[in-house]
Amino acid sequence: MAKNHDIRIKVTSLQFETIRSSAQTNGYKTISSYIRQTILNNEDETDKTLKKIYKMLNQK
Repeated sequence: MAKNHDIRIKVTSLQFETIRSSAQTNGYKTISSYIRQTILNNEDETDKTLKKIYKMLNQK
């Protein structure tokens, strides 16, 4: 069974609006689903770091 993890990240209002706008533009209903897909699918440097964190969380 998959484990759920609660990850909290502090962002500014502008950063939050940018993320929300990107999620809506890409057709996601929730920000969390957008972030999840971004972590799992994209290959740029930021996402590689997020993938490492995601993998570390799933090893436990």
